[in-house]
Amino acid sequence: MAAPTALVLTSAEQREYDDLLKRGYRDIIDAPREIRVGARVRHRGEQYMAAVKSGTGFVVAVMEKTPSAWVSAGWGPRDIELIVRTDQDRHGTGRLIGCWADYHTVVIKP
Repeated sequence: MAAPTALVLTSAEQREYDDLLKRGYRDIIDAPREIRVGARVRHRGEQYMAAVKSGTGFVVAVMEKTPSAWVSAGWGPRDIELIVRTDQDRHGTGRLIGCWADYHTVVIKP
């Protein structure tokens, strides 16, 4: 099953997407805080000026797991995960970050 997005997924992104599907996640369009496919984002931990100002990647997919043990146990809000394509490979593992929780995400406003 291909991700229903306006973006063309690389093979690595498609694998991350398929892995989330296998774990019970499904595409959503009503994520919080303007998190959408194509949105420019940064991880909350990225506090340097360029990241704060311009972001470090963009959202490839937005998915939610329902029902979720996380939510059922009362540990937090909706169980939303993102796949993000970063601008640079900073860790030698590629530009793709899967399983990036929405609560770690800051949307960059144009």
